[in-house]
Amino acid sequence: MTNNPIPGDQARGVIEKELGRPPEEVFESFETEPIAAASLGQVHRARYRGRTVAVKVLRPDVEELVAVDLDLSFRVLFWLNILFPNHHVRGITNVVREFSVKVTEEMDFRSEAHNMNRFRHLFADVKGVRAPEVIEEITTRRVLVMEHLEGTKVDRLGERFASGELEFDLVMRRLAGLYLRMMMREGFLHADPHPGNLMVASDGTIVVLDWGMVVEVPK
Repeated sequence: MTNNPIPGDQARGVIEKELGRPPEEVFESFETEPIAAASLGQVHRARYRGRTVAVKVLRPDVEELVAVDLDLSFRVLFWLNILFPNHHVRGITNVVREFSVKVTEEMDFRSEAHNMNRFRHLFADVKGVRAPEVIEEITTRRVLVMEHLEGTKVDRLGERFASGELEFDLVMRRLAGLYLRMMMREGFLHADPHPGNLMVASDGTIVVLDWGMVVEVPK
């Protein structure tokens, strides 16, 4: 698996296959150069019905590659459990089994869209935090179209703190409050909180991206 972006033509091909039309017929404009890339997909900026959107595209053949990796992992773990039957090997097996479930969910963008909508509903009354709005009519299993939100990654806020534009304590209170409420009250936890997925918008709003991986936290 790699984070190197796929060529724009391949991304266009995924969109055309999923939506039945090339990007030029779906969007008013579509940038072939991605603005972000990860191991499972990459994101392109586009215009749709007068608004700027982010188009997340699943990498071609990634589902087959993940299936092969998981099959090999489970074969190795099968023999490890026979040869070395101990709690360490059983623990690793459980981790890989849980990963196989989560990564399968991540590769279905309809699941991610559902998670984003659920978060927006649960936190509709909370000021200062948000997730992108999903453009439902052109979101499929392998293409996710959502509102394009901008901001500064949480690990690059130094200048904004130093200038007085942002208050460190306010940002930390919002972040801590956000995750405590998700975990302790809603039981619905965004489970991939690395700096690429957490931004602070120009007005100080915490923007949470990439909802492919969530955890249900039982009371």
